[in-house]
Amino acid sequence: MLEYRLRVTDTEVYEWTNEGEGKHLHNKGGFTLGHFKSIEDAKDELEDFFGDAPDYGAYEGDNFLSCSIIEDENGYMDNDGKYMCNYTVVLEKISAVSWDAAA
Repeated sequence: MLEYRLRVTDTEVYEWTNEGEGKHLHNKGGFTLGHFKSIEDAKDELEDFFGDAPDYGAYEGDNFLSCSIIEDENGYMDNDGKYMCNYTVVLEKISAVSWDAAA
């Protein structure tokens, strides 16, 4: 049994102004986006959640992605929102192991 867990490890919230990114406000922590049978399924969910595909090539060799969304005060995607949220995302491989390996 092999599956993948797509997880946000940290969310940084900044003011979003006409000039762009403003003052750092706070960190919201992380959460799990889901569990998937394939990497492609996890990428589909990631792209649905963020509304676009991240630049996977820019993170080649890294074990994380950074994705940003402009959000409203309730944390929903809103191009006219007042907050920019930077999400750090990881994809973890989960597999069964032998009980002998746990010793």
